[in-house]
Amino acid sequence: MDAVTLVLLTVGSVVVLALLAAQIHERRAKLLRAAADDMGFTFMPSDAALAAAFNDLALFRGSQATHAVNVLRGEANGLEVLIFDLHYVTQVANHSQQRHMSILAFQDRQADWPSFSLRPRRFYHRLNTEEVNFEIDEGFKKIYLLQASDTDGVRELFNEDVRHFFMQNTGVAVEGGGQRLVYCNGRLVNPEGLRPFMEEGFRVMNVLQTGGQPS
Repeated sequence: MDAVTLVLLTVGSVVVLALLAAQIHERRAKLLRAAADDMGFTFMPSDAALAAAFNDLALFRGSQATHAVNVLRGEANGLEVLIFDLHYVTQVANHSQQRHMSILAFQDRQADWPSFSLRPRRFYHRLNTEEVNFEIDEGFKKIYLLQASDTDGVRELFNEDVRHFFMQNTGVAVEGGGQRLVYCNGRLVNPEGLRPFMEEGFRVMNVLQTGGQPS
């Protein structure tokens, strides 16, 4: 195979992959728009300001949010609800990785969450000195990294029952502060899984509100 043919095949492959990605994105947007209509939510294809507004989250520390797309806004259980696809870039050594994740945010005007973030522990969290420690709960510490500015308030929030819940539901991440609570599970949720995803978020919020006790 000569050099010209190889270049043409390479360029052709890139074009085909780009077209396929565009079709997948268009189909996802169409299905999410339909889901939004079914839920009584509004739908926006993108929101440039939204990605910047979520760059301050500790959950994405070390990453850079680039796009917020497929944005659904509405109300459920008396709360303002926001669901969207967050596109962000994570720097790993000298390489950058593009990632996508579904984000669920609740806005509760009656809430006053202490400022905290909870996320699955990674190997590079070993040297973190800003986490909230539970001296008698090494199992929780091995699975999750919990950070907070008000450590006493967050220790009270994450009592034994709450910690047990999260140890039984690994892989989720949640961040709170003031009136806002943000939830994600590290994945891009399929349109048909939108309602269960929102229900997961409400379940996590209920656990935090009730101290892990059934409401």
